[in-house]
Amino acid sequence: MASEPTTVTIDKTSRAIVWGGIPLVGAALGLGLALLTEWIASLPWFPFQGLFELLTGLRDAYLWAGGIAAGMMIGFAFATFAANELLRATVSNTGVELSSGEWKRTFPKDDIASAVHAGEELVLADKHNGELAREDCDLDWDELAAAFRKHGYAWADSDPHESEFEYWPGNSTALSPELNEALKTRAAAIANDKTDDARSIRDDLASHGVVVKTVKKKQYWRRSGGTSTAE
Repeated sequence: MASEPTTVTIDKTSRAIVWGGIPLVGAALGLGLALLTEWIASLPWFPFQGLFELLTGLRDAYLWAGGIAAGMMIGFAFATFAANELLRATVSNTGVELSSGEWKRTFPKDDIASAVHAGEELVLADKHNGELAREDCDLDWDELAAAFRKHGYAWADSDPHESEFEYWPGNSTALSPELNEALKTRAAAIANDKTDDARSIRDDLASHGVVVKTVKKKQYWRRSGGTSTAE
């Protein structure tokens, strides 16, 4: 069994899109803006008129080069932000750390029954038919599976509980009023892209034996047999 932790980051395709595609788009937009400088300067309602009037005095070659460079720099800034927001997994003999943006959680190995490739999501299943984590995943699945197996974790290529999930239409008589209210609050968090709030409510539901997942901003739920823990 490997002794050093294994970190899995975005796959080659995603890396090429983030670090190649976004800066190139930025450069193209910068060049386009440079080419339109004189026209923009003629629009009295357009903001930053002083800047564009100043730019029209530059030679075309300098203007175009400056536009490309500025656009590429902005593209790299966006690429850095995008890469930071994608899932990162560090697998070791003692546990699994998942992180995305400013969010980070560590799950002890003893709590993990298996790691699961569930569609476009990575699931860490607990030992009570519940889930410790369910995260959108752009990582290379073969690399991820190899990392978990190398450190002695069970790996599943599909979710064995997929058929148990039920659509939550806004209320369910099978759930208590408190759990329905929690799902309503989570639905609002999802609609407003408050990912951290949605995760927190998901953890609270898991502590009450309810596993929840999101598909195109719709929630699906099932019962588990226990609670989830994380550091």
